[in-house]
Amino acid sequence: QDKSPKSGRIGFAAQVNDVSCRIAEDLADEGYEVHLSSDTDAVLNSIEDNPNEWDILILDLDQYSDHGSAVDDLLVFRSVCEETVVVLLSSDVSRDDLSLERMVVTDVTLRKPLSKRRFMSGLVSAHENAAVRRGETLSYLIK
Repeated sequence: QDKSPKSGRIGFAAQVNDVSCRIAEDLADEGYEVHLSSDTDAVLNSIEDNPNEWDILILDLDQYSDHGSAVDDLLVFRSVCEETVVVLLSSDVSRDDLSLERMVVTDVTLRKPLSKRRFMSGLVSAHENAAVRRGETLSYLIK
């Protein structure tokens, strides 16, 4: 199985605007199949209905008026889609969080705005954190 972070199907829940479209285009340029929608429930439900067909959820927390609701949604999502890599985006956080501290709901949180380079680096960290969360070895990363 290919463990390369530069492949896969992404559900991207965010307001459809210049920023999210640029992120989606950058991901498509890297070889991802990206499904961008401002309907968060539709994105979450699509992935939850067919978790084996999806690899990554990108969720823009700025869509939520209440971050507690986002956490509730993500706890349910994680219980159904344990294998799916989760990346949160937010302009409310002070910096990127690439730690495993919040692994119960996310593999990384990235502060907006973000460059393509920082986003792609964060995505690599998300894959690494997801592997640790699932108890997989990271030996494929060591050369």
